[in-house]
Amino acid sequence: MVLNLVSGLIDTTYRNIYLLIIGKFFSATELGYYTRAEQFANLPSQNITGVIQRVSYPVLTSIQDNKPQLKSAYQKLIKSTMLITFVLMLLMAAVAEPLVLTLIGNKWLPSVIYLQLLCFAGMFYPLHALNLNILKVQGRSDLFLKLEVIKKLLAIPVIICGILFGIKILIVGMIVLSMIALFLNSHWSGKFINYLFKDQIKEILPSFILAAFIGAIVYMIGYVIDAANFWKLIMQFIGGIILYFLIAELTKMEDYLYIKSIVLEKLRKRN
Repeated sequence: MVLNLVSGLIDTTYRNIYLLIIGKFFSATELGYYTRAEQFANLPSQNITGVIQRVSYPVLTSIQDNKPQLKSAYQKLIKSTMLITFVLMLLMAAVAEPLVLTLIGNKWLPSVIYLQLLCFAGMFYPLHALNLNILKVQGRSDLFLKLEVIKKLLAIPVIICGILFGIKILIVGMIVLSMIALFLNSHWSGKFINYLFKDQIKEILPSFILAAFIGAIVYMIGYVIDAANFWKLIMQFIGGIILYFLIAELTKMEDYLYIKSIVLEKLRKRN
């Protein structure tokens, strides 16, 4: 319990350090652009992460002694969670410009590139949470804490590069750091259930490819459509959702069908 508390304090400090660095070494205007972009990017990623942490922990804990069942449940959680996360984050990156211009106005246009980069930096957060939950389930809070310390130390050169070369490079560094953290988290948590980094990447790659394809199409739609930002945003969003469901239904994508079955089952129970 104490180790979990320490890990949480380290993570909170780490999340706030970027704002402190930007506020110290960059102008208030740049800080404002970054903060606004971060608020948008955090909306899907942190909410999904929070839900996953609350829901997955008791489920995984209940089957912690059955390794094959634990691995199977974990695989389903990862694939379904990352399908939703990839689509939401890459769709947000694709509609970033009309989204920002519609909701907060033209003066925030420079924050668009920050938002797009932060979508890539944040799209693996739910996967980090799932991997770390495995360590908690297995009673390895000590390893959890060690990983948190290692990852935060690795953030130091990223922060230095950001100070020297600007906020965009800082966020690019965050993307690289997120991938390194993913490797560390999945490597150690995967050892407990024989589900390592390469296995996880192989499982979520189809979802990423689908989301990237949809994001690219939606992004191009924004250039083709000559309309006010509000209507452009609506048409891009609706187009992306229709394209997603169309491809998922036609290809009978396993992760999509799994989520669909859960939703339909819940709807039947309510009715």
